[in-house]
Amino acid sequence: MTNNRTVEQVNTSRTEVTLEPSGRHWVSRYGGSENLRDLRPPFRDRVEAFVEALRAAGARVAINATYRPGKRAYLMHWSWKIANRVVSAENVPAMDGVPISWKHYDRDEKYADAPSIAAAREMVRAFRMERLGVAPSLNSRHVHASGIDMTISWARALTLPDAYGNVVEISTFPRTGMNPQLHVVGASYGVIKYNRRGRDDPHWSDTGA
Repeated sequence: MTNNRTVEQVNTSRTEVTLEPSGRHWVSRYGGSENLRDLRPPFRDRVEAFVEALRAAGARVAINATYRPGKRAYLMHWSWKIANRVVSAENVPAMDGVPISWKHYDRDEKYADAPSIAAAREMVRAFRMERLGVAPSLNSRHVHASGIDMTISWARALTLPDAYGNVVEISTFPRTGMNPQLHVVGASYGVIKYNRRGRDDPHWSDTGA
């Protein structure tokens, strides 16, 4: 069992900052957007055109995230890394304006690894990142309003125009946003599927990052 020690000394300013233990309740803070209007032009216009073409062709498109504040990116990044044992909660750097304690303590006020990891995993589940194969970036394109997470699927062969007016028929699998042919179509609009290390199925951006 942990005790919720919440006050730690900030050495640089010699002031005491009240910190709240990590956990699910943090996920509702620093909320992001699921609205295309919150994307930055010209990426917004490109996404709108791509999504409109998909829906007109009969694909299902669910927008999961567009703009993401830097503080939310911080919570997502470090909770994923702690939960996946990439880093210890003891070694996570603080962020100004985010009074979170990633470290949990036992009854003797000693750092306790297991509850620290458990709290981070609560956050990962609440952020819906269980299937994410890479930690969300601290400098994500979402933070710059130039990234989007969307779930795309269709039932039969998909026929849609690319940005140049060429009609493309996609009959290959998978019939999801992970389809390589769809990635080519998206790139023609300037909406590029995530192409960096690890796997991030729903993520697209202006750069592929």
